[in-house]
Amino acid sequence: MPKRIQSSGRNIVLSVRDFCEREKDNNAPLIPFGNVRQRVAAKTGISEKTLNKAPTLSSTKAEMQNWIINKGLSYLPTMVKAQLYKIIKEHKEAPIYEADQMLQAHCHKVARLPPYHCELNAIEFMWSLVKRRVANKNVGQETNNIVNLAEEAFQSITAEDWQKQCEHVRHIEDKLRERDVYMDAEMDRFIIELNNESDTESDSSSEDSSDSDYSSLAIHMDHAYSK
Repeated sequence: MPKRIQSSGRNIVLSVRDFCEREKDNNAPLIPFGNVRQRVAAKTGISEKTLNKAPTLSSTKAEMQNWIINKGLSYLPTMVKAQLYKIIKEHKEAPIYEADQMLQAHCHKVARLPPYHCELNAIEFMWSLVKRRVANKNVGQETNNIVNLAEEAFQSITAEDWQKQCEHVRHIEDKLRERDVYMDAEMDRFIIELNNESDTESDSSSEDSSDSDYSSLAIHMDHAYSK
């Protein structure tokens, strides 16, 4: 009995078939044959970023070796995966996103936000401003009018609004940098001294001797947790 194709595999097969049918109906290549990466990405539905992705530690040893060879690099046959991965990390390229290329083609500079810090995203503050303006006009209004109110709120956003929110984000960034300096200073004030003699004691030591081992741990802290 033929082996059943997994759902992810079926999706790729269907995507390739759809691409070929569209190309046949077009009577011409949808993407030039020389653009191999773009054609493969369009056929399979897999982004160019995924196709260019470098192996990770979870990849097989053969995948790592093939990647190194394709990059024109060399490795020793005796190398283990950790050593191969070190070569990969030193030579892997930064990911290239299609959206970045489109924006750069129109003279836009792409800036990415740090993860898990929505307070550093000016768009979050602008979105909050839009929702407030919609809520202020939504008293007694029908639900169908919310779309119109939202469009009016978006159109009411000015360059001054953006400037104000961006300045607010810069203010938060400055505060976070100040806290980082204080945190480093506080961490340096923690001095932990361990008595290495406890490592040489036998496992048959008594409870009294164990208590004395704990007493040899000296911790000097000037930080007051009540603050």
